[in-house]
Amino acid sequence: MSENFSYGIDFGTTNTSVVKISRTKNETVTEKVEILGCGGKEYFPSMAAVRKSDGLLLFGASLRDNRAALSRDHFIIPSLKRFLGTGRECRADGYVYSGEDLTAAFLKYVKHSVKNEHGVDITEASFAYPVGFDSKARARLITAARRADIRMSGYASEATAAYVSLCRRLAGAERVLIADFGGGTLDVTLLDVVDGSVYESVVAGEDVGGDDIDRELAGRLHSRLIAKSGESAATAFDDMPPEARDFLLSECERVKIAFSARVEKGVPVKGDESAKTISVKNYGGIPDTEISIDYDDFRDIVTPVIRNFALKAISNALTSAGFQFQVLDFIVGIFYVLFQVFFFQF
Repeated sequence: MSENFSYGIDFGTTNTSVVKISRTKNETVTEKVEILGCGGKEYFPSMAAVRKSDGLLLFGASLRDNRAALSRDHFIIPSLKRFLGTGRECRADGYVYSGEDLTAAFLKYVKHSVKNEHGVDITEASFAYPVGFDSKARARLITAARRADIRMSGYASEATAAYVSLCRRLAGAERVLIADFGGGTLDVTLLDVVDGSVYESVVAGEDVGGDDIDRELAGRLHSRLIAKSGESAATAFDDMPPEARDFLLSECERVKIAFSARVEKGVPVKGDESAKTISVKNYGGIPDTEISIDYDDFRDIVTPVIRNFALKAISNALTSAGFQFQVLDFIVGIFYVLFQVFFFQF
């Protein structure tokens, strides 16, 4: 009997996932996939904080959970993938960090966390990349991985990786639509499966994702807070102090995740009983208060984002291929959920 291992890293806009694939060959070949998370989480938040006083870097779930409080004395980089390759820098107390510097440090943190928790030393891994991640961006990611002592053994598009992970469920399917609604981008790929080979016929994308939903929710709730406080000289959300913006964004993300999880589990979320309450304190001079949002409010706010961007990208992909929705054999990702949540007609 022989056994070998390989590793995969999905460097996402919002989260990064690490998997270990074990293959055992005896009379037959068996394969086991294990998610290598940390601290009870299956992923690593793809964000960083740089302390203003000394340039100290912070990563991990505790950063996301305490983002609002940390933003008072840290610079917050909410998405390392978006920061990578922009040419922007983060400066703190004489320290200067490029996107590549921060990504290399983040991947080193991920590598050490996996080793400490799972006893696995990742020296080589394949990476998944999204639509629009061009050759220059890939080169910067390769360099960042190398600086973290991880050799990049290969690349796979996220769409193809999704198909491979579901190939048993998709047996017999010849035309598959992959819709990956991430934190910062929506990637749509139409796959043709011919004689066991997978071809990416059409790729399309929109610069919209879960982060945009958080911002839309935060902007609406900010307006409600201003109206509730009776402030005559209203401050726009984008002009609020960074710690105030981060607080409301993190709370809106929490609400979004809670509603989405209930929908996916088939739990009814209509009516006042679905309301989520946010306790607001020290919010840019506005008196401490509470504000609620129920599922109907949530859906009304989110629907335009989904309609104007998500369904548009899917429609564009099908139009480019000259196909109608009915010719698809299988749909993977957000598209099916959209039908359940927002009751759209394509």
